[in-house]
Parts: sequence; C-alpha cells; structure tokens
Amino acid sequence: MVDTVIHSMVPQVIDNIRSGAAFKLIFPYNYEEEFTRLVDEYAITDECLRAIEIRTLPSVPVYMGVTDAGCWFKLPDFEGNIDHSVIIAGKYPIFSRWCHDLYAYYWERAKPLMIPRLPVSDKYEYSLTRSKEQ
Repeated sequence: MVDTVIHSMVPQVIDNIRSGAAFKLIFPYNYEEEFTRLVDEYAITDECLRAIEIRTLPSVPVYMGVTDAGCWFKLPDFEGNIDHSVIIAGKYPIFSRWCHDLYAYYWERAKPLMIPRLPVSDKYEYSLTRSKEQ
C-alpha cells in the first residue's frame, strides 16, 4: 500500500513476476491514469498484468509492504503526508501477523482497479499467504 509509484522498483517487480511472484497493491484513487502510463512506458505484458491485482482507496493512510520475508510500514506526518524519513520493519511472526491483518483490513475496503486490457474477474478476495510459523 503506497501513496505513489516508485518508478525505480517497476523493473524489479516485473522480474519478480517473471520468477513466479504475484502482487496485491493498494493505491490512491488517482492512481488509475498513472498505472495506464506505466503499462505503456515499461511495455508491461498482459502476462505480467495478470500477476498484479490492484485496488484503490480515496487516500492511503499508511505506506506498507507485506512479504514472505518480512513486513514494514511508514506513518503519516502531522499534515497527513506519508513520512518517508522513518520506517518500521520486522520479520518476527507476531509483527508480520499484525501487518498482514492491517493490510487485509484495507484490502477488504479498497475498490478493485479495472485493467482495460484484461478480462475482469469477479474474484477479489484477499489472499496473501501466511507462513506456518506465524
């Protein structure tokens, strides 16, 4: 869940998808036009698009990531903008579970982003997997 696209990460995300990873992303509503530009700019294939599920919220209250290797988040400053100078990260099972549950909370409330080049699926459940140790 991020408030902006990190362009330097797009090639890495594409490489990870080609290696079998899937991504569930949450962006602000105004992200839809930028996503279309990214697809064209990086020549993202339909195959890669099928591995990315995107949802949108009116605004992104927390900047966070949940992966098999660990989790992290950034909080907003007093003006409501994400403070990129501080990150809270960890890989302990209880922290990962808390981050996973917080992401699931926002995922369930977010609206699916319809990607014009792909068929629309009626399946939009939250399905990040938890490791058995969590």
